[in-house]
Amino acid sequence: EEMRVRIIQELALNEGVYLSNEYLAKGLDDQERNQNLSVRFSQFSDTYIPDAILNTENVQNIYRKEVLSITENKSFMGIWQLFALSSVLKAPLFSVYPMKGNMNVRNDLHRVILPRTTFKANTTTVFILWTSNRDDLTNGHWLPNHFVPLVPLNSQVGNQNTAEQIVDGSNEFCATVEELKPEYLAVSGIDIIKEQRMT
Repeated sequence: EEMRVRIIQELALNEGVYLSNEYLAKGLDDQERNQNLSVRFSQFSDTYIPDAILNTENVQNIYRKEVLSITENKSFMGIWQLFALSSVLKAPLFSVYPMKGNMNVRNDLHRVILPRTTFKANTTTVFILWTSNRDDLTNGHWLPNHFVPLVPLNSQVGNQNTAEQIVDGSNEFCATVEELKPEYLAVSGIDIIKEQRMT
C-alpha cells in the first residue's frame, strides 16, 4: 500500500512531467520520440472512451481520472504508474511486454523507462513484466491486467545488469521475454513463477 501511495503522490504532484512528451520519450530512439506518447498512453487507460477526441484537455482528464481510480487498493495500474514507479525508486525500469496480443501495444509498452530525476549511472535496472491471470485469452487476443516484478535468482546477476548493459543500441531489450536469462523470475504475490517460453 505504501508504494501505491507514493506512486499516486508522484503522479499528482508532477502531472505536467508525466504528460510531457519530452519526458515520456526519454530512453527511446529518435524515430519513436516523434510520437505523441501521452495521447497513446491515454488510449491504454481504463478511463479512455473509444473514439473520444484526444486533445490536450481530454488527455489531461483521462490522466487525472486514472490517478484518482488507482487510489482504490488493488485497482489496475498502467504505463503512467510505471513511469512514476521508476521515479519513486530512483532507478531505470524496463517494462517487459510479452510477444502476445497487439504488436502496436507492445511497441509502446516494451521499453526502457527512466526516472524523472537524475540517478546514479550504476543503478540496477528494475524489470517489470506485463501479465494476465485470465485463462480465456489466446496469444493473438491477449490483454494484460497487471504486472509483476522480475527478480534475479542470485544477487550477482541483479548487480551486473544496468539499463545500458541490458538494452542494445536500438533500445530493444533482448527482443523477447524468452531471451531473458533463466536467472530471472516473475514474482506474483508470494508465489514465484518461472516464466515459460512464449511463442
